[in-house]
Amino acid sequence: MQGSVAGLPNLLLYTNNLKCFNLYSSPIGADILGCLVQLFKSQLLDLHVTIGHDDTALQLALVGRFLTLRHLGLDVYPFEDGIRLADADVPPFEMPMLHSLEFNCLAGEGWKELMKFVGRGHFPALEILILEVDISIRSRRQSRMGQTLRPLLENVGQRLRYLDLSISEANDAAQVIFPLLTTVQEISVLLVPASLNIGSCIPTSTMKVNLQLDRDWTQLQHSLFRFLDDLHSNAKQSPLLRVVQLLGRTSMPFLWRTILSTHATTAEQLIIRSVTLQEDGIQLQDQSGESYHNETSALVDREQDSTFTRQLRPVAIGKSNK
Repeated sequence: MQGSVAGLPNLLLYTNNLKCFNLYSSPIGADILGCLVQLFKSQLLDLHVTIGHDDTALQLALVGRFLTLRHLGLDVYPFEDGIRLADADVPPFEMPMLHSLEFNCLAGEGWKELMKFVGRGHFPALEILILEVDISIRSRRQSRMGQTLRPLLENVGQRLRYLDLSISEANDAAQVIFPLLTTVQEISVLLVPASLNIGSCIPTSTMKVNLQLDRDWTQLQHSLFRFLDDLHSNAKQSPLLRVVQLLGRTSMPFLWRTILSTHATTAEQLIIRSVTLQEDGIQLQDQSGESYHNETSALVDREQDSTFTRQLRPVAIGKSNK
């Protein structure tokens, strides 16, 4: 539900069987949240709302009163750093049935407080965690995001099956967060130029890694090549890993056929690594789920450049589901 919310509390009186409520166009008012709690706290399964500004503590207190949620999504506007959520009269979340938790945030002054607060919650059934965070310039100077997220991941990391870590500045995420993930099967991470040691820290339980590219991938090639090289060097530490998929988040998807025609030399280096990973049992997929298989033993010979693309053929392989 988007747009105007005038009269919404009255409308809710006529929706006795409501199971799902989504309102993310603007921060939800305490009146609407209070009405939802009064009417549906023991039956609502899916809640996705926007919170923030001066009412954050009250909004979180009301959200925490839903007892039957399977999915919770919170879009978070910045709020004042002076709001001490972890020490305030806001009880921690007690959500025994929650299966997936999603945050879409602008990491402003209150970001650390929010993570401390959520880290105190009780989520015994949580298996899916999605964190999409836009880091403000000031926050980049103040903290390292892995340490900020640590309280939450220490709480839920041993139960997660899927983690999406779409954070524009999380240089320490691999070293701090990945060791806390003991059961995760699929990881999705935003690749940025400063990404450090991701390929050498993949949890041993991981079966698939999605690398999100939010800009022209040629700007990320150094980080991408380092990730793939580290992954190969540490392949024995990830015995279950079978797929690495490259996902373009811009208007141009990452596709082998496109990369070969527009950036042949750089694509050649990428495909060398793809073939090396195949020897480790790992498929490097493009956005469509295709990998490249080398039909000859001599993959890169500059004298055979005219036949290079004919030596490579796309092979569709199965995709994993989270």
